[in-house]
Amino acid sequence: MGVVHTMVRPGKGAKPKMGDRVTMHYECRLASSGRIVDSSKLKGRAAEFQIGTGRVIEGWDKGVVEMQEGEEAILKVTSDYAYGTSGRPPSIPPNADLDFTCELLAINESMVAASMRVKIEKIALELEDQMVAEAHAEARREAAGEGPELPDEGGARESKKKRKREKADKPEKKHKKSSKRRRDSSSDSESDSSSGSSSSSDSSREKRKRRKEKKHKKSSKKKDKKSCKH
Repeated sequence: MGVVHTMVRPGKGAKPKMGDRVTMHYECRLASSGRIVDSSKLKGRAAEFQIGTGRVIEGWDKGVVEMQEGEEAILKVTSDYAYGTSGRPPSIPPNADLDFTCELLAINESMVAASMRVKIEKIALELEDQMVAEAHAEARREAAGEGPELPDEGGARESKKKRKREKADKPEKKHKKSSKRRRDSSSDSESDSSSGSSSSSDSSREKRKRRKEKKHKKSSKKKDKKSCKH
């Protein structure tokens, strides 16, 4: 009867003692059925309490002092160290043995500071895992006889392709420009020839008109002379 402590993941810090203030995530299950009846993560807030002051069940006061900071453990608590004969209605019945999965986040540290520290440690672990994975991948490439992959290798290939496309496009652009110039010059010559022909035709019509006028004047003068003789 009492508390059985089983480590799931070791911690790196010190163990708390009576009177210390701890911050802890927990999940409570009924030992008889395994049903979850309480969880700090579902509530979105870690539990924060002082050990040995009667603020929590006796099973926590006895079990948490056996954990290291950062440790995750399972505390199997019998009913007499939990909620006893009265239980905690409606979720916990009388005389219920409980299994707590606990993670000791911090000792004598505010909840906000503890949460920030845990997040930073998690990010550091993720970065460390990423670096290890990259090192393993590099080792595999070297074992296969491949050179290290350069960060800008893909960009260099893309820029080479782009320069090739630009070179291929240049002759086509020159051909289009020369064709356009030829069309413009031919249209200009056509307009010049058409304007020249129209001006020459106008001048010939003017000459014919003048000849007609001269002939008409001469004939009228002859008529006038004849009339004078009579």
